[in-house]
Amino acid sequence: MKPLPFLCCYWISFLLATSPVKAWVFPTRVLPTAITTTTKERHVVFAKTALSVSPTEFGAFGDGETGKSLEVVVDSNQPLLPLRELYPASTARYNGTLSVDSIHTLYYEVHGNNDNNNDGTPQRAALFLHGGPGAGCTANHARFFDPDLYDTIVLFDQRGCGKSTPRGMVHNNTLEHLIQDCESLRQHILGVHGVWHTILGGSWGSTLAIAYAQEYPQCVKSLVLRGVCLLRPAEVDWLFTPQGGAAQQNPEAWQTFANTVMDDDEETSSTDTDDHRSVLHKYYDCFFGTNTTKRWMAARGWMTWEFTVSASYKKDLTSEDSPAVLVSYSDPGGWAYQDRYGRVLEPEEILDDSQLDAAANDMPHKLRQGLPPQQSPSAQQRRHMALTDFEAAQKETMGNFSGLPAMPMLTCYYSTNDRHVMMADLLSTRMDSIRNLPCIAVQGGRDPICPPDTAMDVKQQWPGMELRIPLNAGHSMYHPELVHELVQATDRVGRFVT
Repeated sequence: MKPLPFLCCYWISFLLATSPVKAWVFPTRVLPTAITTTTKERHVVFAKTALSVSPTEFGAFGDGETGKSLEVVVDSNQPLLPLRELYPASTARYNGTLSVDSIHTLYYEVHGNNDNNNDGTPQRAALFLHGGPGAGCTANHARFFDPDLYDTIVLFDQRGCGKSTPRGMVHNNTLEHLIQDCESLRQHILGVHGVWHTILGGSWGSTLAIAYAQEYPQCVKSLVLRGVCLLRPAEVDWLFTPQGGAAQQNPEAWQTFANTVMDDDEETSSTDTDDHRSVLHKYYDCFFGTNTTKRWMAARGWMTWEFTVSASYKKDLTSEDSPAVLVSYSDPGGWAYQDRYGRVLEPEEILDDSQLDAAANDMPHKLRQGLPPQQSPSAQQRRHMALTDFEAAQKETMGNFSGLPAMPMLTCYYSTNDRHVMMADLLSTRMDSIRNLPCIAVQGGRDPICPPDTAMDVKQQWPGMELRIPLNAGHSMYHPELVHELVQATDRVGRFVT
């Protein structure tokens, strides 16, 4: 019982494209289609949104006085505007550690411009949640937020990874523990009455963002999600079983991945539902056994598989010179094609010849990959059998496993033990608490790690969520189209959610 890469891949951005801008506006309680302004010699554009929220709880998306929507018309003949880029690199204002139990100590950093805040109290705080599980944070993650808009930008390494200690520790490491860590950090950094203005979570980080907001809805004003995943059994099976979509689309890479840990006499392509995760379980045994050589061998095989899958997406939905976004709002509903600045597009403007019959409302069906229906077998018994020796060794060394490959180990641990480490179904039983929470989800249309299925399943259960799908984007948060959408999103919720 093992892995799942809701990984947060770090890929270098490509040259940025350009696109014309034309504004159009939805009615009341909707952000304007496009707002242009100049900040620090950089042309900034905010695309239209249509978040459905309660004005009594979060304030109307209006002018702050009459509640009317902001109507700003942008000249369509103005010069072409580029994709948004990350904000300039920054260094942390300060960093620290926080002990959250007798085993785990979290490392965190605080970025953002606090110069205009006389009393030092955070006015607009953002929390970044990394993927993996186990990927860890870098200072680059703070660049998805405007440091002048968000005076407090918090990054932290989740349990067992990055600079948090002990590295690779899986004892007391479940989704529920991570939720409480986010809450402990809020009280530690923002104070008892402080709130997260927005939480940005990508891949596995989107799971944690949703789960935290469901548990503490009064402590969050908005969410921005990327590469939506919920670590459901079908999502694990998509990546780590021979019948899953990742293996079917990359058969040679899958065989290499399986052969890295499977013995010559072991079957790697079983269709028996009782052992359809046999490769995943074998990686688990290598990671959490006592053989260091096998652990590093498994780590190399794991990372090679993840990066191969992440890089395998196909840009085959739109013409290369016409990037498009498929968008679904809560009001007025339905799907529409837009350019990256909110101008409505017709299919013939953006789709290649093979896709021209795809009306906007038909495209979601084309994007679905059909996550496998099988459920994982009970993992709890195997977990205790496999981890006894490893946990004992960890407790003896308490953080001296500095060379552990944390991300593949923790991803494998969470994926294998998905029923043990996860809480009740996040999608069907816990969604009511956040239905009125403003949320923008950005999902690569060709994401091979977290297929669009999950984002669209969440949208069905959470109609008020705005779902934006750059059609030719993959999984990496550094894909130029995803950078553009995420920076737009954090700017929009920062300025218009009150």
